[in-house]
Amino acid sequence: MRSAQNRSRAAAFGVAALLLFGGLASSEGPRPSAATVPSPPAPAAALAAGTLAPTRLHAVALSWHGGPVTAATGERVTIFVSDSYTPDQISPQTWADFFGSLIHGSELPKLVAYVATPAEVTQLCGANALACAGGGTITIPGQTAGGLPATAVATHEYGHFIALNRINPPWRPDAFGAKRWASAVGVCARVAAGTAFPGDEGERYRLNPGEGFAESYRILNETKGGASAFSWPIVDSSFYPDANALAALNSDVVSPWLAPTQFSFSGRFLATGTTRWKRVIATPLDGVLTATLIIPSGGLYQFTLVTPDGRTTLATGLWSGAHAKTLSTVVCGERNLVLSVVRRGPPGRFTLQAAVP
Repeated sequence: MRSAQNRSRAAAFGVAALLLFGGLASSEGPRPSAATVPSPPAPAAALAAGTLAPTRLHAVALSWHGGPVTAATGERVTIFVSDSYTPDQISPQTWADFFGSLIHGSELPKLVAYVATPAEVTQLCGANALACAGGGTITIPGQTAGGLPATAVATHEYGHFIALNRINPPWRPDAFGAKRWASAVGVCARVAAGTAFPGDEGERYRLNPGEGFAESYRILNETKGGASAFSWPIVDSSFYPDANALAALNSDVVSPWLAPTQFSFSGRFLATGTTRWKRVIATPLDGVLTATLIIPSGGLYQFTLVTPDGRTTLATGLWSGAHAKTLSTVVCGERNLVLSVVRRGPPGRFTLQAAVP
């Protein structure tokens, strides 16, 4: 499948699309204003407030029914269904219950979903698009489209919606995936090696980890439903999730990563004896690692972060205060690193504080 959008431009607004085999994008137009986006009053007001920001919604005269609905889980979800469907054909309640049945977190009540005919989705999202998502909104077909069940398409798009509601510093989660999954599948290392291309909705779409995350989310939900065999039509097989990747993704969904883990260590150099102190720290996730060394008065201690074999220095502490040195680096695939302190100057007690992703 090919994207109906150029993510290198559209991803700045958090847009993702699931597309037909061989579908190519038409040229991307300007971001529409609230006045040009077809939507009922509540979503239009949300757009004006900046919470509804799909970049490729076309100016199409459509009418909708629905609104906030209480799903079977007790959560409120906002569902609008095109008037092309009668209430007997597709109801907002049915779709609210479907989204509530997916593995999700506290982001669900933020969702605004538009359910339209496949032809209307194409009008709204772009040529050959099966669906699209942006900000707090997804637009999906209400029936089989492009040979894919509507529920499969919707699950993929909800995966993008989850990514947009997670954090993965220093990277954008919609491009890299959520933190635990991205770490488990080695997105950072793959980007460095040139085998993954975050945000690429063009020729290297199949190697886009943001799409790999959304498809893996679909597999996670199908696994929950009891399936044991899965189609994998749009993303490179290198992103096909194993049990470890699915477990990491599930944690990203139900228990989102929120902040680095804080550590504090202390040590003491004596007037005689060793002048080097080392501490191995676990770095199970990729992201930003920072550490600060508090040095006794008169000390000129050296402070470095090195690989376990000691051959590569990843970061060197720089003065950040009269008695402190600070270092930082991006952990990218290393699962253990070593903090090293070398005494220079008088002996004494020192404290080391670290924040690990």
